[in-house]
Amino acid sequence: MARLDNIVPGFDVLDGFDAPWQQNSLFGHRKAINIFLDAHNRKRLHHAWLISGARGVGKSTLAYRLTRFILASTNEQGTSEDPTSIKPEHPVARQISSLVHPNMLVISRPWDAKGKKYRTEITIDEVRKTNRFFGTTSGNGKWRICIVDAADDLNRNAANALLKILEEPPRDCLFFVLSHAPGRLLPTIRSRCRKLALEPLGRDDMSSGIQHFTGLTDPDILDRLTNASDGRLRRALELNQSNGTVVIDDLASLIKSTRQQATDFERLHGFAELISKPGQGDTQFQLLLESCQRTLSLSMRQLLSSGASQQTLMTHAKAWENIGRIEQNMRIYNLDKKQAVIDIVRCVSAAVSN
Repeated sequence: MARLDNIVPGFDVLDGFDAPWQQNSLFGHRKAINIFLDAHNRKRLHHAWLISGARGVGKSTLAYRLTRFILASTNEQGTSEDPTSIKPEHPVARQISSLVHPNMLVISRPWDAKGKKYRTEITIDEVRKTNRFFGTTSGNGKWRICIVDAADDLNRNAANALLKILEEPPRDCLFFVLSHAPGRLLPTIRSRCRKLALEPLGRDDMSSGIQHFTGLTDPDILDRLTNASDGRLRRALELNQSNGTVVIDDLASLIKSTRQQATDFERLHGFAELISKPGQGDTQFQLLLESCQRTLSLSMRQLLSSGASQQTLMTHAKAWENIGRIEQNMRIYNLDKKQAVIDIVRCVSAAVSN
């Protein structure tokens, strides 16, 4: 019996790539895997693990990999190099890749059939599904595993319901609680979990991952995608799909021209039209926001290392705040996206050119 009736396959999945529950490849995170394996081998598995890290760093892929490992038959576990690597043809791997394993439950943002979209938060009704899940006899093994992806989406009531389960966990259960920003979770939820903090991928892992998923081999392209992704493989794949390096390069060029007091307004408007082109959704706009924030962050680091004044640093902080305000006003009042792009670029350029 499927335990994932709250999931519509395709949620938060990058177009053209397998979903995290279907992925057999994982790059990096050896330290986190070893911590989990050590606890497993010493038979001291904590009942809840908080897997944290930046969005796109590999939290979901790791959670499903560890789930396959725990639920797989003990005499058919992976290679000596990586015991958590379960072969795709293994029955457990097949069940998980189809989201039908009876000993696995995923709590995630539910699909709104009426609105034909995913809800913006995880409600208490989703968390209550654990009552039925843990209240039945486990099948094909003793472990039952619940993946919360992601805990950042829990509303207040849902978070409190999850906390109650974590405080009084059922026997032979495991929770993988994923979070992009664990500091925003309830402190009591964090205290009930053992931490697995995923670090950004190193350059070698990033390069290997990009090559594996895209087939790219050009060292220059690999370097550009790696440099722009801050150790997040998914971000590199998104940039490659959306021609994101062009957006990043054009933004950097516009900011540079502003620093030289030679803003090319025709080019700025052309750039804004590219970002706000109808029919392409929010991908390019979100990339612009992230690139601007990254530009401000890098500039602030350089200023801190050079002993810049507090007033100069405050200029960057205000620019960051203004970017958020411009985006918020655009969405609330349905303002022109092109003008929002122009205002955002000007805001960042003014801050970093001082």
